[in-house]
Amino acid sequence: MKTKKLLALLLSSALAVTMVPFSAFADDEDEDLLEINVALMCFAPMDQSVTQPVEDAVNELIEEEIGVHANISWFDAATYGTQIPMQIQANEPLDLIMYTPVPGASFPSYMAAGQLMDISEILEEEGQDLLELEGDLIKGVSIGDEVYGIPNYRSLTGSQAFFVRKDLADENGVTEAIENAKTWSEMEAALKTITDASGIVAVVNCDAEGTVLNPRPFMAHGDNFEDAYWYDQVGDGYNMILVDEATDTVMSYYATDDYKEMAERAQNWYNEGLIYKDAATTQDYADSLVKSGAGFAENRAIEIGSLEASQALTGYELIQKDVTSSKLGTSSTQKFGYCVPVTATEPEAAVRYVNFLMTSPELCNLLTWGVEGQNWVLNADGQATYPEGVTADTVGYHTSDFLYGNQILIAPWEGSALDIREQQQAEMDNAERSKYMGFSVDNTGLENTIAACHDVCNQFHPMLDSGSSGDYEKTLEEFNSRLEAAGMNELLAAYQEQLDAWLAENG
Repeated sequence: MKTKKLLALLLSSALAVTMVPFSAFADDEDEDLLEINVALMCFAPMDQSVTQPVEDAVNELIEEEIGVHANISWFDAATYGTQIPMQIQANEPLDLIMYTPVPGASFPSYMAAGQLMDISEILEEEGQDLLELEGDLIKGVSIGDEVYGIPNYRSLTGSQAFFVRKDLADENGVTEAIENAKTWSEMEAALKTITDASGIVAVVNCDAEGTVLNPRPFMAHGDNFEDAYWYDQVGDGYNMILVDEATDTVMSYYATDDYKEMAERAQNWYNEGLIYKDAATTQDYADSLVKSGAGFAENRAIEIGSLEASQALTGYELIQKDVTSSKLGTSSTQKFGYCVPVTATEPEAAVRYVNFLMTSPELCNLLTWGVEGQNWVLNADGQATYPEGVTADTVGYHTSDFLYGNQILIAPWEGSALDIREQQQAEMDNAERSKYMGFSVDNTGLENTIAACHDVCNQFHPMLDSGSSGDYEKTLEEFNSRLEAAGMNELLAAYQEQLDAWLAENG
């Protein structure tokens, strides 16, 4: 079958890993399967009529190959960030969860709450293939010799970029201006031309926290795009910490002059009608908002293949205009991946499942594009596309190729460069590492301080990031005062002490 030949080729070229089917090592053909409960995040709600065929196909595969049965639940991003921590706290049955950029379900937030299991010894037994694949990436989710997560294997470096609907840019004669823009002022003028002519708001939020111009970990400093920069968050998943690489100084992100400058720009754009009015409060973001017509542009952190994925999800051809590029740091490995909660009853089976996921094109494609023939098919170029008669609006199950497992093994979506996986692998092989790669803060004893500071951030930063505060200077002053009262200086001192110690040993 053509699909299996293609995926076999992808597997052999990327990893050259062999898996032994469960039937080959089972003592008894009737031996009971190991049952795990898995919670996955998706970007848009999907009901069981959509997910059940995928879950059935997953289990048909993994029961035969690794002797595991997975009860899978999919949650949208907003629900995931609240529901999963509560389920762990309530000791509900969960064996495998994702860590995500959503603060409540981020690697640092799980760690701060003491909700993750050290899986270092289990990995030695059940995860040898993924350990070989991950290499030093596993350091980003480790504290000393203890391992608490498994990063998705994907393109982990990239850039900050605008995606803009090309049809509207063409209609209003600003395509070339967007493609050649070198400053925020030039981009602003081009976007305003479209908004004034079409009546459609320009930029939507890129996350569920109102972020519009400053997707973490990027800082939109200065008017020139070349002045914008990537910074290392050293594993801070709450978007509160910035480290100045020139001086190795840990700083409050919101207390910097650069953030204040961004807040001013956001307010100006908001007042001009260029930013989606509900950006600070909506739980929808980026592609879903562009698809719905709430806006026609996104400003976000991207990687190789993001453009094609967004075009497939929005249904529009998009212009990509890069602002600045990134490095590979600890926070890169803590963006999307898997972890085992402390309440897991089958941690070994959970790790066995992830080990298989990281080496199985068939499983990766199932979780990403759905059931072959129903949700997707291969075109003549060996790329995934919708079956005849199926569209982005009617497909039902369709996610993004960076969410679940090993991106390199997933059939690229139609419209991608034919060699996109080779490009992504080369990028991973040659990625510039941050000087702090492998350093991740230990939040033990800081849980209450982090929670207090994060509560303050939730109250203030969506208004500032979206430009909707009304008075950014007054709001920012109160914001930083409240952060200090919540213990931000204590947090900075603790992080600085840990970073200094790590640099003394590893620097």
